[in-house]
Amino acid sequence: MPTRITGGEWRGRVLRVPEGLSTRPTASRVREALFDVLGQDCSGMRVADLYAGSGAVGFEALSRGAESVAFVETARSALDVLRANAAALSARVRVDAVDAVRWAADPAFRGAFDLVFVDPPFAKEFPAGADWLPLLAPGGTLVVQHPSRGSFAWPVPPARVRKYGESSLAFWSAPASGGAKV
Repeated sequence: MPTRITGGEWRGRVLRVPEGLSTRPTASRVREALFDVLGQDCSGMRVADLYAGSGAVGFEALSRGAESVAFVETARSALDVLRANAAALSARVRVDAVDAVRWAADPAFRGAFDLVFVDPPFAKEFPAGADWLPLLAPGGTLVVQHPSRGSFAWPVPPARVRKYGESSLAFWSAPASGGAKV
């Protein structure tokens, strides 16, 4: 089933997705719901899409006006598709082939993003030691997609969780003065 961008200037454009079961593209209804919560206009936003896969969420943000997207992914097949999608859309993006937890620990990225979207593989254990909150710029939002079933030991409880079938989105916001808000 093709993955299509659901809004913005590239609405309806088809994105390639990696073959096999190792990567699970974020469903279009979950992406639509995400941008309903965040607002349809992403103008000027700096976005990080961690465990990016095909890059559907990051490209969705670009289509809606985001200034830049940093994609972080380690799977070779996903990296190839991600780069092909960027080329097809003529999108200038940053693609880092590195573990998302290690990437997030780099001090260069502290406070750098208005939106951080994290979608670790559902089949694996939730990333231990992951702390994505410091990546947020003042007023930024962290969203973690996770299986609706199961419980998670969040370092800071999310401000809200929304369920969409098998997937749930957990949200955190950084106040305008910085730091995580619950």
